[in-house]
Amino acid sequence: MDCSEIMRRIRNESFDEKRRAAKVKSRRIAAALLTTSFTCALWWGAVPAVDAGDATGNVNRPLILFETESQDEIDETDRAEVEKTAAPIRSQIAKRFSERVLEEEKTRQEELYDVADSKPSLVKESQLSKDEVDARDDVETRFQSVYKANEVEASEARATRTVQSNATKNASETDDDALFPNLRPFKRARARLLAMQNQAPDPPEIQSVRPEDAIVVSAAKPPVLTLENDSLPPFESEPAQYSNAATRSELEALRAETKDYMWRKGDLKITPYGFLNLAVSSDTQRAVPGEYILFLQDPAVDSSADFAVDARTSRIGLKIEGPRIESLNATLGGCAEFDFQGVVSGSKNKGGVQLRRAYAELVDAQHERRFLAGQDWEIISPGAPQMLNYLPGAFAGNIQYRRAQMRFEQGWTCSQDLHFLGQIGVFDDVLGDYTSTSGVTPLSAGWPVIEGRVAMSLFKEARCGLPITVGFSGHIGEQYFKFSPIAGSGMATTAERKEVKTWSANIDLDVPVTKQFKLLGEYYQGTNLSSFCGGINQGVDLYRRQSIDDQGWWASAHYDWTNKLATNVGYGIDKPKGSDLVGVTIEKDGMTTARTKNSIYFVNAIYNWTNHFMTGLEVSYWETGYQKANTASGDPDIVSRDTSRAVRTEFVTRLSF
Repeated sequence: MDCSEIMRRIRNESFDEKRRAAKVKSRRIAAALLTTSFTCALWWGAVPAVDAGDATGNVNRPLILFETESQDEIDETDRAEVEKTAAPIRSQIAKRFSERVLEEEKTRQEELYDVADSKPSLVKESQLSKDEVDARDDVETRFQSVYKANEVEASEARATRTVQSNATKNASETDDDALFPNLRPFKRARARLLAMQNQAPDPPEIQSVRPEDAIVVSAAKPPVLTLENDSLPPFESEPAQYSNAATRSELEALRAETKDYMWRKGDLKITPYGFLNLAVSSDTQRAVPGEYILFLQDPAVDSSADFAVDARTSRIGLKIEGPRIESLNATLGGCAEFDFQGVVSGSKNKGGVQLRRAYAELVDAQHERRFLAGQDWEIISPGAPQMLNYLPGAFAGNIQYRRAQMRFEQGWTCSQDLHFLGQIGVFDDVLGDYTSTSGVTPLSAGWPVIEGRVAMSLFKEARCGLPITVGFSGHIGEQYFKFSPIAGSGMATTAERKEVKTWSANIDLDVPVTKQFKLLGEYYQGTNLSSFCGGINQGVDLYRRQSIDDQGWWASAHYDWTNKLATNVGYGIDKPKGSDLVGVTIEKDGMTTARTKNSIYFVNAIYNWTNHFMTGLEVSYWETGYQKANTASGDPDIVSRDTSRAVRTEFVTRLSF
């Protein structure tokens, strides 16, 4: 066999191998293209499965995603968007197929090389001449060169795939997620095509809304009650006259529970509060004003019994928390509060709205400072007996009421067991006497009422958070009265303008003995105190035309039997100075009447069924003294003294919010 025959055989074998490999390659490429195309079509819903037919016998034909220009369902904008998105996808598919072809070519070359090495030689070595051996070696060398070139190309392809794999290792695990990052145009087309088949498209994605954005109330819309997670600062401790035993116990628990419920309007947080109250009372002798009690009627005028059902004590309020003012190192706040005990003409079931409190405040908790401007409780005598009555102990030993003011407070923490609080303010000069009496004109003075208080809290740490609080307070002010002569009296015979002083000096005490048992009390002494709920509503004597000195006190004990049941017992008395009392009424022939004493004994039981609902029963014994005087001769002549006595029974239900 010559060299040409050997070369021919080798070329034939190589050609046959290449031809078989080309056929295999063509079949694989065709199968891959067909499989990929059909997979992509199924992925986007372009080729849904063909079923046997619907109820009418019609066969569902596969949908075509891209049709000619005559298709009306897909407009030019969607077609351009689809084409723009599909171009990079086709490029990536082509690149991936190229890599796959290189990988298959490499595998085929390796298989051929292994077969060439392992198959027996076609001609024995001894039968070949030197020229034949050289020709064979030349063919072998060229074969090795082709193999090495393919090997280098395959190595470069592997390196490229490694880099791409590292770049996308945090992407989706599936090839489809990495290969098709933007399917919006296809989803839109698919949704339209599904609509043509009366199939519901996929629901659109809904953008989540933050709760803090959803509950913000614009200026043109009313606020909406929502849940706010930010915690409110503790509510200001209310004077006991505002919040008696029933409201104090339930509101403290209620505030802790509902402090996160509020309105938001801009940077203001508004928390509603209040209660719906019903009081059913029975008096063995008629009281003034009747629905609640301040003192008893003169027995010479009316000594009959009385029964009342009243809901006008119901209350509603708004606690306002504003933003922090960094330049003042303080937080803005405020309060607005109303009840329905306002004076109205007509039936008592038409309660008039009455403003109780309305103020703005700046609180610097770091330095224990507070500035208040508006209407709030007074500074003097901040406590009150814990009663169910609308004005607990008023005109019966407990002085203090609400009035417009500007107040400044400063606290000093000396140690864990010693704390001081200083309060001072200017207050409106409220007139309490003879506002509707003919012949008398009350006038406010040219300067305000000034009030102040210094309180000391002792042994807070030593007594496990139960400090003893002692306070000293007082006020000073002035009023004017224009008096006209009183017909038939020998005392008030001239017209004059009088300047009348008002002042008080007060002590208040709060002693928690244990966590369940507490003692409270106050004492006061002063003059012209009718507008401060003192003097049994008598501040200036009508005939002497001078202020009436007054003193009084009250004391009570509070005991919590359980966390729901509490009991209060106490006593109070208001006793004006007898020598200052001639008369505060105008009667015929120089006769006049004055109240000399007003006292009360009380005991009650309060049960909190829940944090929102309570009931209470109170029994109290009242005594109000009266005197009559004759002023016709010029010197007052005491004609008679009498005392009204009554037992009052009151039942209260209250729903708080």
